[in-house]
This record gives sequence, C-alpha cells and structure tokens, in this order.
Amino acid sequence: MGKIEHEWFYTAPLERFGERRGDPLGFRPIADGIADALVPGLSNGTQDGRWLTIVCWILRLVQPNVRNCGSSKKDREEAYKWVRPGELLWVAAALTHDSGNNESSRWLPQKTAVKRWIAGQSLDRFGLSTDAWNRYRFAGPYGTWRTFLRQSGITLLDGFILADGLGDSLADILDNIMAKKRVTPSKPFEKASQRIPEKSWIQRFANWKELPAETLPTDRKNPKKLPEAKLLETILFDKKNTDTKAGIRRKVLEEIKKPGMNKLVHHDLAGHLCDRCTNIHHVAKFTRFCDAGIRAITTLINAANEDHMPDHTVSYEKVVARVDVKKALNVFAREARYWMNLKEADNNRYAQVRDLAKSVCTAGSNPANIARTLIDHHTSHHQGRHWLQSAGKEHFRLIEAGDSG
Repeated sequence: MGKIEHEWFYTAPLERFGERRGDPLGFRPIADGIADALVPGLSNGTQDGRWLTIVCWILRLVQPNVRNCGSSKKDREEAYKWVRPGELLWVAAALTHDSGNNESSRWLPQKTAVKRWIAGQSLDRFGLSTDAWNRYRFAGPYGTWRTFLRQSGITLLDGFILADGLGDSLADILDNIMAKKRVTPSKPFEKASQRIPEKSWIQRFANWKELPAETLPTDRKNPKKLPEAKLLETILFDKKNTDTKAGIRRKVLEEIKKPGMNKLVHHDLAGHLCDRCTNIHHVAKFTRFCDAGIRAITTLINAANEDHMPDHTVSYEKVVARVDVKKALNVFAREARYWMNLKEADNNRYAQVRDLAKSVCTAGSNPANIARTLIDHHTSHHQGRHWLQSAGKEHFRLIEAGDSG
C-alpha cells in the first residue's frame, strides 16, 4: 500500500458502483447537500462546458439506438453502450491532437488507458479495464453531466432521449464546425443490425483523428471562448430568475467575482458562499473538520505502512509517538472542540459531525484514544474503501484492498 491522497467528488450516479475511496468519514451526504445548494446539478466533473456540447452531439447521433430503450437498469445499461464509444473516441481525438505535448491539459477521463488503445497496446474497450469500462458510465462525461441534462430539460425520461431545442442547438454548433472542415457528416445512426456499439462507432466515425481542434474539449493552458458560450451561459446561469437552479448558480458566480474572493482559502470561500447564497451555515468549520479528519486518517495509514507487523497490525502507542501523527491528531481534536461549543443546531444537518466531535472530545488529550475513536468511526461510517480497523484495545490493522476487514 502506497501513500494516498484524498479528494472530494460530488457526483450523482444512477446506481452505486464498485468501490469509492473518497468518503472515509461518511460525511459525503452532508457535503453533497452543500454542493447541490451552491451549484445544483453540477459537480467536479462538469468543469468544461464543451463536454456538454459533445455529449448532446453524441446523444443526437445515437437516438435511433436508445429511443426505444426501457427504464429498467438493464435498459439504461444497454442505452449507455451507444454513448460510451463516442465519448472515448473524442478523448482519443484530443490525445491524438495533443500527442506532441508531454501532457494534455484537457479534462479527458481515462486518458492513460485510451493512450494504450491509440498505440495498439490494448485493443479491447479502448484500453480500459472491465471495471473502468463499467464505471465510465458514471465517471465519464455523460455521467458527470447527466443530472444537469435532466434538470435543465435537455434530455427526457431516463436521460438518453434528447429533447428538441437546447440540445439540438448545441449539437448543431459542432456539426457546423465539422462540415466546414469536411469531417464525417454527423447524420444519426440507423438502428444498427450489429450489437457491438464500439465497432459501429469506429466504422461510422472512421476519421475521428481528423476532428478539428475547434471541436475538442477545452485546453486549460490555452482556453478560448467557445462558439456556444452564449448558449451555455443561458442554460447554466440564468440572469433573470434567482429562484431557478440556473439563477442560484448565477448568484454564486457573481459572488465569486467580487474583489478579494480569490484570496480566500477553500474553507473560508466555501463558508462565505454558503452564508451569502444559501441558508446553510458553519460550512467553513465543517470543511476544516473534514480535512483534519481525513488528514489524520491519511497520516495514520502512511505511518502504519512504514512500520507494521506481518499481520498488518500496528500498536496505537507506537504510531502516535510519531511527531507527524501526533500533530495531525491534535489538529483534528482542536477542530472537534468547535462543534462541542456550537449552540445552534442548524436543523440537524450536522448531527453526525457533532456525534464524532463529542466522541473525540470525550477521548481527551490522549493521542492513542483520539486515533482509536477516529478509526472506530471510520469503520462504522465509511462509504467505499475501508482503510483501517481496530484490532483490540492496543492495536489497529491496515486493511488490504479487496479485504472485507
């Protein structure tokens, strides 16, 4: 087990999948609620509006193949099979265009795997593993934009039927650029006789390598104004009605643009935006508490990785003797005290946070007791990967990947 880094993800998948690593404290529902109040329908993955345009273009092409799919889980999986190859071909086109650079600065999910496919080193599933192939439905461009597509009315029913209007307008923009460059005309697929969408896409879109630079996802090192910028602004940031989800996003955007906002660290920026734009408070302290808890868990994992017994157990007293572990636990305990002194209940939003804070404060100033409390909470409330587990009063155990603990 190597050293780990933590990262927050705000996504809205159709079903739970595989193994998530980003919620060791079990506070994700609270974080999701805060994120959805600030930027409803958006997530960390919706950082490039060009991908919204590309997804609409793909959906329009595959309408004959997805329009009659039902609403069951199996039907949705069948529908997405026609979307995924288009997404990955667009990733491949961007990587091919950027091949002269050391590293692409575009948002390209699974670009490492797709590079192998381009090089002919891994021919199946565009280079993705079976697990990554299945997860792409949620972690790829369509999955990250799916909530917004449905909320904004761009798609209907289960999110694969493209409604007339905005989605077509976005798709038209790419069509016009491609037509000028004489790239494959994007007429809708006919109902395919073969049931292998990847082959259908590659045959239908054989000159994907020739996609114009103007159609690719945004280059973050050299961003240019998109031709669909005005349309995206209308969809994403409604200026007229602050009660709509687009209006809420506009309100947050205008607040971020104010002088001095770029000088705030992320805890304070999140707290400021929630105080000004929502009725949710204590967000800065919540963020600090989460960061401190995750940092403490990460420090415990890294320390245990360096010095554990053959059965992967570690002595609490031994590990907390390390300066870095003791410091991380002390910071976590300090952040916990805020929640014990908080008189305002805030509609029970933070009930689980206060429960953990109370347990940490009850543990006193003993680092071993604080570590034990944190690990026990992680074991009981984590979502996804389980990293650590108490092994009696004096020891805890590292849990290997694939071990149920």
